[in-house]
Amino acid sequence: MPVIDVHAHIFPQSGIRAWREGREWFGATVEKGETGPATIRSGKYEAKYSRTEFWIPYRERIAYLDDKGIDVQVLSLNPQLIRDHLEPKSTIDFCKSVNDELSEAVAESPDRFEALATLPLQDTDASVRELDRAMNELGLKGFLVASHVDGRRWDDPALFPVLEEAERTGAFILLHPFNNRVAGYGLMPGYHLINLIGNPMETTVAAASLVLGGVMDRLPNLRICLSHAGGYLPFAAGRFDHAYGMRKDVSAKAARLPTDYLRSFYYDCISHSDVGLKFVVEQVGADRLLVGTDFPADMGLDEPAKWIDGLPFLTDEQRRMIKGETAERLGFGQRRRAMAATPAAAG
Repeated sequence: MPVIDVHAHIFPQSGIRAWREGREWFGATVEKGETGPATIRSGKYEAKYSRTEFWIPYRERIAYLDDKGIDVQVLSLNPQLIRDHLEPKSTIDFCKSVNDELSEAVAESPDRFEALATLPLQDTDASVRELDRAMNELGLKGFLVASHVDGRRWDDPALFPVLEEAERTGAFILLHPFNNRVAGYGLMPGYHLINLIGNPMETTVAAASLVLGGVMDRLPNLRICLSHAGGYLPFAAGRFDHAYGMRKDVSAKAARLPTDYLRSFYYDCISHSDVGLKFVVEQVGADRLLVGTDFPADMGLDEPAKWIDGLPFLTDEQRRMIKGETAERLGFGQRRRAMAATPAAAG
């Protein structure tokens, strides 16, 4: 059974080339010395990168995968680079470039990489077209989204056609917060609290919007994976249920108790806590958990397979589900399995 990491990020090589050539990169500027951190400025936002692993070519990741016991890694854009706040034309071109690059990385190492597209979500029609191209022409498996689209939450009717197309096509959606746009950003300036508190809060707000906004009732077959073990959602579900019974503004659009929707989502395993992961498994079931590393972020999970194998509360069957069985059921790792089954591979 292969170990499949569904949550791992890239900094596109096209951005590195733009930096080396001293030019803009789809409306953004990349500032970096030969050593040290990089800063990417895009409109009103900026993102900082200090980890050198963001800059390595895709094939150089394979040694890391081998060392960490990961067979297949699902690549997606680092969410800090999402361009939903810029004018659509530049963002459409950016998304096409990134998706083409991801497709090329998968084609070069089809037994080790899968990929998720990025979409120009400020333009719904363009997003639906690019999702169709990414899945049907480029062979990508779904797409990455942030916890909101330039302030619009995922119960916004304007975003519904994207989710509707995702359900129709069976696209896998990795829902991920981004540090520099968390709610309450200005109230959490120090101690990395925008990540430690802000990121799980953003994931929770996004999931709650989908549930309480009635989206999960209208699209019950969506395949959405909540980053970082679901944020606070599994731990706060009882509070949501209480409010559902007490307040009409909470219960008006959702047909069932909020806890009834917990198994409507998938969750990566990045809890950084044995006790926390045990609770999530008890709440949603091991069959809804997937390996995630958040590679190469410093807040990621370094050796997921080793950690999962050492958790005493999991059965062998549950370990297999989390490490790869569920991801295979969602369509990942099929190229690796097919290549391993060919006579050439066997020889």
